[in-house]
Amino acid sequence: MKLKSYATCALLSLFPLASQAVELGTYQGVKLDLGLQINRALMYADDGSTNETFFVDNDNSSTRFSLKAQSELDDKISVGALFEVEYQSNPSNLVDMNTKTTASPTLDERKMEAWISSKEYGRLTIGQGSGAADGNMERELSGTNIINWPNPSLIGGALKFGGTGPKISSTMSNLDFEGRYDRLRYDSPKFGPISLAVSQGANKGNDVSEIGARLKTKLDSGIQLDGALGYSYNSGATYDTKTVGGSFAIAMENGLNAAVAAAKSSDDNAANPDSKFQSVSVGYKSGKHAVNVLYAVAKDRDLKDDKSTAVGVGYVYHPQKWMDLYAGYKVHSLDRSGTNYDDISVLTTGIRLKF
Repeated sequence: MKLKSYATCALLSLFPLASQAVELGTYQGVKLDLGLQINRALMYADDGSTNETFFVDNDNSSTRFSLKAQSELDDKISVGALFEVEYQSNPSNLVDMNTKTTASPTLDERKMEAWISSKEYGRLTIGQGSGAADGNMERELSGTNIINWPNPSLIGGALKFGGTGPKISSTMSNLDFEGRYDRLRYDSPKFGPISLAVSQGANKGNDVSEIGARLKTKLDSGIQLDGALGYSYNSGATYDTKTVGGSFAIAMENGLNAAVAAAKSSDDNAANPDSKFQSVSVGYKSGKHAVNVLYAVAKDRDLKDDKSTAVGVGYVYHPQKWMDLYAGYKVHSLDRSGTNYDDISVLTTGIRLKF
């Protein structure tokens, strides 16, 4: 009877997604947590010849829900599981001038994993989830990730230069390794402020190996540091791809912050040029307000000698721990031999409710 009541409560909670959090409590020693998020935005784009307004789901942090279960076996060992899916209507990275409305939304897996964790020996995770280096190109402390994410193509990525040319996402990527996939992952215990991770799995039919390292600390002076390095090896059917890179962020007590990132991806296919990415951002946080300016450049991502750049500014107002109001403007440019594409500008404003 208790299990039935918990299930009913969980199902009912899915309807008022933007109202209040629902605590599922503990059942037979297992703590159950339901995570709910809605992230909707208005996006205006101009490619130099056409402009359009879109109602989108912000792919920087998509609409989603999750169920997390955790239990302690003793005072040193715990086990857990996470089921997380996204449900996007008009993803911001898929709409274009000819497609104001994408296909009807469907549930898409994000994380479906189980783990066992030891305070002494670390954590072992199996299932669909982040690889060991996922996110290591995206360390930052500005508080503006929701609108000025270090991967600029997540908003407006399907827009085409010149209306019929290459997509923004074809020419711009922050090369953040292999993302989420089915894998076995091990996270070491922390060595002071440093943590290490390795993973092995399968991504889109390819064998994938990753190594990641992170540093996160706050100095006595109040300065915050957040850095990461990563390496991935993707063994494909026709050629193998290696990616190496990292990012580093710093935040001062006075609210000033900055971040840098750099990566390179190469394969053993002579016809494909090595792809490179660099970014730098500076920001300022004061109370519930945060602003950030980002410059990113990707080279040889689509064709050799391509240079794709993005310059963006983002603002976030954080009135409650579960609410973000945001706005941002960015300009994408593509320098390609033999062409003269107009810039693409994108203006976005929206709201995220996260419980």
